[in-house]
Amino acid sequence: MKKILFVLLSLSFLIIYLPVLADDMPGMGDDPLAGTSSEAPQIPAQASPGSAAVSGDASISGNASMPGDASMPGDASASKPADNAPSADFSMEMSVKADAPGGQAPDQGALMPDVPGGAQPQGGVDMQSMDQAPGQGAQPNNAPAQKQAVKEEPKSKPSGPVVRVLPKYKAVPYTNDLRIMDTKTGQLGQVDTLRRFMDWHVKATTSMTKKNHNPMDSRDLNAYTAWVENKEGYGEGESLTLEMDPIYFSAVEEGGVDAVKCTGLKIINGYNKSHEDWFNNSRVKIMKIYHNNKPFCLIELYDSTNWQDITFKKPMILKPGDTVKAKIVEVFEGYKYANAAITEFLLVGKPAGEVVGAQAMNGQAMTNVRNGGMYFK
Repeated sequence: MKKILFVLLSLSFLIIYLPVLADDMPGMGDDPLAGTSSEAPQIPAQASPGSAAVSGDASISGNASMPGDASMPGDASASKPADNAPSADFSMEMSVKADAPGGQAPDQGALMPDVPGGAQPQGGVDMQSMDQAPGQGAQPNNAPAQKQAVKEEPKSKPSGPVVRVLPKYKAVPYTNDLRIMDTKTGQLGQVDTLRRFMDWHVKATTSMTKKNHNPMDSRDLNAYTAWVENKEGYGEGESLTLEMDPIYFSAVEEGGVDAVKCTGLKIINGYNKSHEDWFNNSRVKIMKIYHNNKPFCLIELYDSTNWQDITFKKPMILKPGDTVKAKIVEVFEGYKYANAAITEFLLVGKPAGEVVGAQAMNGQAMTNVRNGGMYFK
């Protein structure tokens, strides 16, 4: 409270005697702060000719010194203050600092003079540093903090052609012998395949001329017949090709769709006429599947006499004129013959879309309909 009253009294004193101070204040040196030191010894204030008392505790003159604060030398004495003489605000600050213990500015902060170069007098308060958040250094007035933009380096594109990795499927064999068949003729029991809705034609790169060994025997549901390739070696590189001739789509098109969805394969590996024939001939281990001569997937078969299922993650859509090719990549070698054989190679699927059944055709007859005249989704 005393400090506030003292400041108010000093302000009123300056307002009344400001003209006198302006005429009688001696000139200061070129740098009023040069040579200052917070550790300077205290010297009693002495009045000199031409000086004006500012307060009861301190006087400003050419050689004035203030207790607890730095001394400011100055040799010039003129009737008017020099251009760089301390202003009235600076005089007020000196008066306030003289009254503070140790010459330090009060907590509220004192008015600071405009010092060339932005330097602050010792013992004063850096107002800019007070505005900084705790733990942060003061920033220069002419160098605001700037965020540096971070540029991401462009990702390098792979050089050369992009190689597509084919999906690989491992067949799931039946654990029990579920081949319901006529032991005299070899006819297999009914299985759920795409042949429920349509048929297809099969050709091969090579096949034995012996009866019951041609490509069409791979879709006849008979265990006593099989496709047997006839190339020198164990059959690597030989293939079956299933042709989706438009004439086979007639039954599907009558239901209102023009394509079928192949969701997988159903295979009996080797020549299954007897166990002896099965061991003597080679069996397929790995096949590569093509759709319209484009690689579709790789399948790995078991060395088993039973049915094996392969389910595609992404169905193969077949339309009239399409082809499905199965190429032998690797085999299980036979004990007696090198020729590789496949007893059954069937497509699994259904019409691609909602197919109209006989009961939903408003009494119109469906001429070429399988399984009692009813299609399913």
